[in-house]
Amino acid sequence: MESPIERIRLSQTAKDQLTKLKRSTKIDQWNILCRWAFCRSLAEATAPSPGPNPQERNVQKT
Repeated sequence: MESPIERIRLSQTAKDQLTKLKRSTKIDQWNILCRWAFCRSLAEATAPSPGPNPQERNVQKT
């Protein structure tokens, strides 16, 4: 099965946070951390931001 998302864009701050999480959890793959973050965000009571954040166009992860 092919993923519908080919590229994820992150801000430099988000990339730094993921790198720190990778280091502290010893999880090698970004996709696992991103999936956990996505599931965690679904548990929050507030709705996500309505539109794209212009600061989140610095880093692309393919």
